[in-house]
Amino acid sequence: MLTQFGKDYAGAQSTIEWAEFAGGGVFEIVLTALLLMFTGGIGNAVQAVSKIRHAGKLKSLGSIFRNLGRLLKRNKLQRKVRVEVDSKKPIQTELPKGSVLRVRPRRDIKDIQVAGLQAKQIRQGSNGKVAIIGRSMGDPSRNMVGVRDYATGLQKEGYDVEIFDGDKIPASATDEFKELASLAKVEYEAGHRTNKYLTPEEVRKTELFMENEKWAEKLKAEGYTVVDIGNPHRLGESPFYDIELKILFGGK
Repeated sequence: MLTQFGKDYAGAQSTIEWAEFAGGGVFEIVLTALLLMFTGGIGNAVQAVSKIRHAGKLKSLGSIFRNLGRLLKRNKLQRKVRVEVDSKKPIQTELPKGSVLRVRPRRDIKDIQVAGLQAKQIRQGSNGKVAIIGRSMGDPSRNMVGVRDYATGLQKEGYDVEIFDGDKIPASATDEFKELASLAKVEYEAGHRTNKYLTPEEVRKTELFMENEKWAEKLKAEGYTVVDIGNPHRLGESPFYDIELKILFGGK
Protein backbone atom coordinates (compact mmCIF):
# COMPACT_ATOMS: atom_id res chain seq x y z
CA MET A 1 0.00 0.00 0.00
CA LEU A 2 2.81 2.40 0.92
CA THR A 3 4.60 1.61 -2.33
CA GLN A 4 1.51 2.33 -4.37
CA PHE A 5 0.95 5.55 -2.46
CA GLY A 6 4.49 6.63 -3.25
CA LYS A 7 4.17 5.83 -6.92
CA ASP A 8 0.80 7.53 -7.36
CA TYR A 9 1.51 10.63 -5.38
CA ALA A 10 5.08 11.20 -6.64
CA GLY A 11 3.88 10.79 -10.19
CA ALA A 12 1.09 13.32 -9.70
CA GLN A 13 3.19 16.09 -8.11
CA SER A 14 6.05 18.31 -9.23
CA THR A 15 9.04 19.31 -7.15
CA ILE A 16 7.77 22.88 -7.17
CA GLU A 17 4.47 21.88 -5.59
CA TRP A 18 6.31 19.89 -2.93
CA ALA A 19 8.52 22.85 -2.16
CA GLU A 20 5.59 25.28 -1.83
CA PHE A 21 4.05 23.61 1.18
CA ALA A 22 7.08 21.99 2.88
CA GLY A 23 10.14 24.01 1.87
CA GLY A 24 11.70 21.02 0.09
CA GLY A 25 12.12 18.97 3.27
CA VAL A 26 9.13 16.74 2.88
CA PHE A 27 10.04 16.02 -0.72
CA GLU A 28 13.49 14.79 0.23
CA ILE A 29 12.08 12.64 3.03
CA VAL A 30 9.50 10.97 0.87
CA LEU A 31 12.03 10.56 -1.92
CA THR A 32 14.38 8.86 0.50
CA ALA A 33 11.64 6.50 1.62
CA LEU A 34 10.86 5.63 -1.96
CA LEU A 35 14.50 4.97 -2.75
CA LEU A 36 14.72 2.65 0.22
CA MET A 37 11.66 0.76 -0.91
CA PHE A 38 12.89 0.24 -4.43
CA THR A 39 16.59 -0.46 -3.66
CA GLY A 40 15.73 -2.87 -0.82
CA GLY A 41 18.12 -4.05 1.86
CA ILE A 42 19.29 -2.54 5.12
CA GLY A 43 22.78 -1.80 3.86
CA ASN A 44 21.50 0.24 0.99
CA ALA A 45 19.12 2.01 3.32
CA VAL A 46 21.90 3.03 5.64
CA GLN A 47 24.03 4.24 2.74
CA ALA A 48 21.16 6.29 1.31
CA VAL A 49 20.31 7.75 4.68
CA SER A 50 23.85 8.94 5.30
CA LYS A 51 23.77 11.04 2.13
CA ILE A 52 20.50 12.85 2.87
CA ARG A 53 20.56 15.85 5.16
CA HIS A 54 17.16 14.92 6.62
CA ALA A 55 18.08 11.31 7.28
CA GLY A 56 17.40 11.56 11.00
CA LYS A 57 13.78 12.17 10.39
CA LEU A 58 13.35 8.77 8.82
CA LYS A 59 13.28 7.30 12.34
CA SER A 60 9.86 8.86 12.77
CA LEU A 61 8.64 8.01 9.27
CA GLY A 62 5.16 7.14 10.53
CA SER A 63 4.59 10.51 12.15
CA ILE A 64 6.06 12.27 9.11
CA PHE A 65 3.53 10.64 6.81
CA ARG A 66 0.78 11.69 9.17
CA ASN A 67 2.12 15.24 9.01
CA LEU A 68 2.34 14.91 5.26
CA GLY A 69 -1.35 14.03 5.15
CA ARG A 70 -2.20 17.09 7.17
CA LEU A 71 -0.04 19.28 4.95
CA LEU A 72 -1.67 17.93 1.83
CA LYS A 73 -5.12 18.58 3.27
CA ARG A 74 -4.14 22.09 4.31
CA ASN A 75 -2.60 22.77 0.90
CA LYS A 76 -5.84 21.67 -0.79
CA LEU A 77 -7.93 23.96 1.42
CA GLN A 78 -5.60 26.92 0.86
CA ARG A 79 -5.36 26.47 -2.90
CA LYS A 80 -6.16 29.71 -4.69
CA VAL A 81 -8.74 29.82 -7.43
CA ARG A 82 -8.54 32.63 -9.92
CA VAL A 83 -11.94 33.70 -11.26
CA GLU A 84 -12.77 36.78 -13.28
CA VAL A 85 -15.53 38.89 -11.73
CA ASP A 86 -17.34 42.03 -12.75
CA SER A 87 -16.33 41.50 -16.35
CA LYS A 88 -18.61 42.93 -19.01
CA LYS A 89 -19.98 40.39 -21.43
CA PRO A 90 -22.61 41.00 -24.13
CA ILE A 91 -25.88 39.11 -23.70
CA GLN A 92 -28.24 38.54 -26.60
CA THR A 93 -31.87 37.61 -26.28
CA GLU A 94 -34.82 37.28 -28.59
CA LEU A 95 -38.25 38.81 -28.22
CA PRO A 96 -41.23 36.50 -28.22
CA LYS A 97 -42.61 35.94 -31.71
CA GLY A 98 -44.85 38.79 -32.80
CA SER A 99 -43.50 41.18 -30.16
CA VAL A 100 -42.09 44.61 -31.03
CA LEU A 101 -39.67 46.59 -28.87
CA ARG A 102 -41.05 50.09 -28.40
CA VAL A 103 -39.73 53.21 -26.72
CA ARG A 104 -41.75 55.05 -24.12
CA PRO A 105 -43.92 57.78 -25.75
CA ARG A 106 -42.36 61.21 -25.40
CA ARG A 107 -45.48 63.35 -25.94
CA ASP A 108 -49.14 63.16 -25.09
CA ILE A 109 -51.39 62.22 -28.01
CA LYS A 110 -53.42 65.42 -27.82
CA ASP A 111 -50.21 67.42 -28.44
CA ILE A 112 -49.17 65.49 -31.55
CA GLN A 113 -49.82 66.69 -35.09
CA VAL A 114 -49.02 64.60 -38.16
CA ALA A 115 -49.25 66.21 -41.59
CA GLY A 116 -51.88 68.60 -40.27
CA LEU A 117 -53.88 65.82 -38.61
CA GLN A 118 -54.56 65.69 -34.88
CA ALA A 119 -56.93 64.07 -32.40
CA LYS A 120 -60.45 65.46 -32.44
CA GLN A 121 -61.60 63.26 -29.57
CA ILE A 122 -59.98 60.53 -27.48
CA ARG A 123 -61.50 57.55 -25.71
CA GLN A 124 -59.11 56.69 -22.88
CA GLY A 125 -58.23 53.02 -22.51
CA SER A 126 -56.34 50.84 -20.08
CA ASN A 127 -54.27 48.28 -22.02
CA GLY A 128 -51.53 50.57 -23.34
CA LYS A 129 -52.57 50.17 -26.98
CA VAL A 130 -53.90 52.89 -29.27
CA ALA A 131 -56.35 52.54 -32.19
CA ILE A 132 -56.94 55.25 -34.79
CA ILE A 133 -60.22 55.92 -36.61
CA GLY A 134 -61.21 58.61 -39.09
CA ARG A 135 -63.25 59.29 -42.20
CA SER A 136 -60.36 58.63 -44.59
CA MET A 137 -57.56 56.06 -44.49
CA GLY A 138 -55.57 58.34 -46.80
CA ASP A 139 -55.02 58.36 -50.57
CA PRO A 140 -51.53 59.24 -51.89
CA SER A 141 -52.82 59.41 -55.47
CA ARG A 142 -55.04 62.33 -54.44
CA ASN A 143 -52.48 63.82 -52.06
CA MET A 144 -54.85 63.04 -49.22
CA VAL A 145 -53.58 62.11 -45.74
CA GLY A 146 -55.59 60.04 -43.32
CA VAL A 147 -55.63 57.33 -40.68
CA ARG A 148 -52.58 55.49 -42.05
CA ASP A 149 -50.42 58.64 -41.97
CA TYR A 150 -51.50 59.60 -38.46
CA ALA A 151 -50.88 56.04 -37.20
CA THR A 152 -47.33 56.11 -38.61
CA GLY A 153 -46.69 59.39 -36.81
CA LEU A 154 -47.85 57.98 -33.47
CA GLN A 155 -45.68 54.90 -33.94
CA LYS A 156 -42.64 57.13 -34.39
CA GLU A 157 -43.56 58.78 -31.09
CA GLY A 158 -43.39 55.36 -29.41
CA TYR A 159 -47.07 54.37 -29.31
CA ASP A 160 -48.33 50.83 -29.92
CA VAL A 161 -50.82 51.61 -32.70
CA GLU A 162 -53.49 49.58 -34.47
CA ILE A 163 -55.80 50.47 -37.36
CA PHE A 164 -58.42 48.57 -39.35
CA ASP A 165 -56.16 47.76 -42.26
CA GLY A 166 -53.76 45.13 -43.59
CA ASP A 167 -53.76 41.86 -41.69
CA LYS A 168 -56.68 43.03 -39.53
CA ILE A 169 -58.94 42.44 -42.52
CA PRO A 170 -59.61 38.89 -43.79
CA ALA A 171 -58.66 38.43 -47.45
CA SER A 172 -62.13 37.06 -48.18
CA ALA A 173 -63.71 40.30 -46.98
CA THR A 174 -61.44 42.43 -49.16
CA ASP A 175 -62.01 40.24 -52.24
CA GLU A 176 -65.78 40.31 -51.82
CA PHE A 177 -65.89 44.09 -51.44
CA LYS A 178 -63.73 44.64 -54.52
CA GLU A 179 -65.90 42.30 -56.56
CA LEU A 180 -69.13 44.01 -55.47
CA ALA A 181 -67.68 47.47 -56.11
CA SER A 182 -66.53 46.41 -59.58
CA LEU A 183 -69.92 44.93 -60.38
CA ALA A 184 -71.67 48.14 -59.28
CA LYS A 185 -69.47 50.16 -61.62
CA VAL A 186 -70.23 47.84 -64.56
CA GLU A 187 -73.96 48.03 -63.90
CA TYR A 188 -73.78 51.80 -63.63
CA GLU A 189 -71.97 52.11 -66.96
CA ALA A 190 -74.52 49.75 -68.50
CA GLY A 191 -77.33 51.95 -67.23
CA HIS A 192 -78.71 49.36 -64.80
CA ARG A 193 -78.19 51.47 -61.70
CA THR A 194 -78.07 55.14 -60.83
CA ASN A 195 -75.15 55.01 -58.39
CA LYS A 196 -71.63 54.20 -59.52
CA TYR A 197 -70.63 53.10 -56.01
CA LEU A 198 -72.15 50.77 -53.46
CA THR A 199 -74.91 52.39 -51.41
CA PRO A 200 -74.61 52.56 -47.58
CA GLU A 201 -77.27 49.85 -47.37
CA GLU A 202 -75.24 47.58 -49.68
CA VAL A 203 -72.04 48.28 -47.75
CA ARG A 204 -73.63 47.28 -44.43
CA LYS A 205 -74.38 43.82 -45.88
CA THR A 206 -70.76 43.12 -46.83
CA GLU A 207 -68.31 40.97 -44.92
CA LEU A 208 -65.90 43.92 -44.78
CA PHE A 209 -68.42 46.05 -42.89
CA MET A 210 -69.16 43.22 -40.46
CA GLU A 211 -65.44 42.76 -39.79
CA ASN A 212 -65.06 46.48 -39.18
CA GLU A 213 -67.90 46.36 -36.69
CA LYS A 214 -66.30 43.41 -34.88
CA TRP A 215 -62.97 45.27 -34.76
CA ALA A 216 -64.59 48.31 -33.12
CA GLU A 217 -66.29 46.08 -30.55
CA LYS A 218 -62.92 44.48 -29.78
CA LEU A 219 -61.32 47.87 -29.13
CA LYS A 220 -64.05 48.70 -26.67
CA ALA A 221 -63.97 45.33 -24.90
CA GLU A 222 -60.16 45.13 -24.58
CA GLY A 223 -59.59 48.66 -23.31
CA TYR A 224 -57.84 50.33 -26.25
CA THR A 225 -57.30 54.06 -26.22
CA VAL A 226 -59.11 55.22 -29.37
CA VAL A 227 -58.17 58.39 -31.23
CA ASP A 228 -60.61 59.91 -33.69
CA ILE A 229 -59.01 62.25 -36.24
CA GLY A 230 -62.40 63.22 -37.64
CA ASN A 231 -63.19 64.13 -41.24
CA PRO A 232 -60.51 66.68 -42.19
CA HIS A 233 -61.30 66.50 -45.94
CA ARG A 234 -65.06 66.88 -45.43
CA LEU A 235 -65.93 63.75 -47.33
CA GLY A 236 -69.40 62.26 -47.59
CA GLU A 237 -71.05 59.55 -45.50
CA SER A 238 -69.08 56.40 -44.67
CA PRO A 239 -70.81 53.39 -43.08
CA PHE A 240 -67.41 52.20 -41.81
CA TYR A 241 -66.56 55.42 -39.98
CA ASP A 242 -70.14 55.79 -38.75
CA ILE A 243 -70.20 52.36 -37.10
CA GLU A 244 -66.86 53.07 -35.38
CA LEU A 245 -68.18 56.35 -34.00
CA LYS A 246 -71.39 54.70 -32.82
CA ILE A 247 -69.64 51.89 -30.95
CA LEU A 248 -66.70 53.84 -29.54
CA PHE A 249 -68.02 57.37 -29.03
CA GLY A 250 -71.79 56.94 -28.99
CA GLY A 251 -72.37 58.58 -32.37
CA LYS A 252 -75.40 58.11 -34.57
